Amino acid sequence: MLNYTLSNDPIDASQYAEKSTISIQCNYSGEYFKLDASKYKDVYIDAYNFCIVNITSQKKKIRIYGPAQVYLTGDDNTLYDNFDLSLPSLHPLVFINGHRNKFKISWYRKSTASYSVVTAIVNDTNFTTSDPKKSTIKFENSLNSNFVGNIGTFYKVNISQIYPSSDYKIYYHYIPNDAKPDRTEIYLGLFLSIGGVLGMCLLAWICSCLFPDFNGCKLHSHEPPPEI
Repeated sequence: MLNYTLSNDPIDASQYAEKSTISIQCNYSGEYFKLDASKYKDVYIDAYNFCIVNITSQKKKIRIYGPAQVYLTGDDNTLYDNFDLSLPSLHPLVFINGHRNKFKISWYRKSTASYSVVTAIVNDTNFTTSDPKKSTIKFENSLNSNFVGNIGTFYKVNISQIYPSSDYKIYYHYIPNDAKPDRTEIYLGLFLSIGGVLGMCLLAWICSCLFPDFNGCKLHSHEPPPEI
């Protein structure tokens, strides 16, 4: 599948740009996109199927969802991915060739089985990662070019079949059964959400007291909705 996809002419992803943002959607298996991201601030990749995205960029934010293989060439970029622990086949794989690139990872839901997945293959001596602090989930690396691991929708792949160079460091996750985000992360998100709602209610109450004639602060429960 990989060789077949790369043998096709890539799709110019710039056609999906909206001002400073570009959103690439992989709706069909085997799609191949190419992008020079120099004109854009943020890049979003939503992969609903296996696809390949080849990006050249400097100092950009790249957000990934789904089983895309992203080939990144450039410096000082920050990649983001939110892992769904319950769906190992949706994890992306990132190839990085450059300097001072970062990969920030978060996760949600809960794993239903133990598995390992290759996350990144990197040629960047200043590469850094930000991985959630969870002791049961191991984020490790290897210089073994014959490393075998799961890659998105592909299982037990020998890395040398897709990237034979030993100059690249392989980063992979080992995720045990029943792994889930830390309670502190969940509680923090819940606290912020509740705090935001309470803050809006308090602001509305203050507004109604100070400006009783201001329509935006009064509750018109018996008025019909405005006509469109």
